[in-house]
Amino acid sequence: MRWAAPLLALLVVAAPAASGAAEARLGSVLIRFDLPDGFAPMPEPGGLRLGEDGGRRAPREMILRPALGEPPLPLDRLIRLDGRAARYGTDRAEGGSGGAEFRLVVDLRCGDAALRLHMHVQSEHGPPDFAPAWSVLRSLRCRDAGG
Repeated sequence: MRWAAPLLALLVVAAPAASGAAEARLGSVLIRFDLPDGFAPMPEPGGLRLGEDGGRRAPREMILRPALGEPPLPLDRLIRLDGRAARYGTDRAEGGSGGAEFRLVVDLRCGDAALRLHMHVQSEHGPPDFAPAWSVLRSLRCRDAGG
């Protein structure tokens, strides 16, 4: 059970903050970011899920957690997000009746933390809309949680 202690260190506490923002503790880092319209934060073991509220046939979701291990796909592109460099990659798989499934994976440094964001989108008509993920990452602020 060598992995039990690191897992316990990644407990997440998420809370809405003022003016459409959210805060969460990822291990020893406190993160704060603007919530995209229609998304709500939900803690999950080792990370934070941002789920889209109902009303869509195929709701979008994001997961933000520490970047541990190798990414699930090549991160072969670079983007600048509010002065921070981030590496990212995308892939596409055939989906069901809701259209093709697209995945975005982004790794970036935020303070002393290495973070990874995953976003899954299903799209029947054209390219996927990853704008909510870019919005979260542009607004992301991190600081030492002090304990």
